[in-house]
Amino acid sequence: EIIQNEKNKRIALQELYNIIGITNQETKTINDTLTEQTLTIPQPNTNAISNTLPTIIQKKLAIDIQSLQIKQHKHQSLPTITSSAAYYQNSIKSVQTNDSTYSVTLSLPIWNNLSKVNKTKQSQSEFIATQLDLAQTKKETQLNILNAWENVQINQKLLSVRKKQREA
Repeated sequence: EIIQNEKNKRIALQELYNIIGITNQETKTINDTLTEQTLTIPQPNTNAISNTLPTIIQKKLAIDIQSLQIKQHKHQSLPTITSSAAYYQNSIKSVQTNDSTYSVTLSLPIWNNLSKVNKTKQSQSEFIATQLDLAQTKKETQLNILNAWENVQINQKLLSVRKKQREA
């Protein structure tokens, strides 16, 4: 029974290590410490852990992308100005001609069937959805960490109870 509780404790710890992102070498060192003595594990800081996970980082980058898309769609409805300048020089025999051309073009969207406005609103909706998705993922990650933590705590208590029963 004690061996089974040791296995449960190690499985729960391994789940916690996987969630946190601890490598196999670090796991071996911690497991060696566990076999030598009783290890008191502090309660994990779920916020710090969840902010370093790749899925969380990826969702934060998606929020940044959505923010840039909103700005892009807003700027597309602004007027555009283009300009150009050219200078031509021709010489045939003794006759030389010079010509200069300058142009400035202002393009102002007057009506575009509200497509720019709709794209901006769509980007804003996607931005909000991405923010909510990030918040949900953080909460789920924190719950997974706390569940793994609780499993470790329960198995530690079971192990200590079994050891006391065996000694009695």
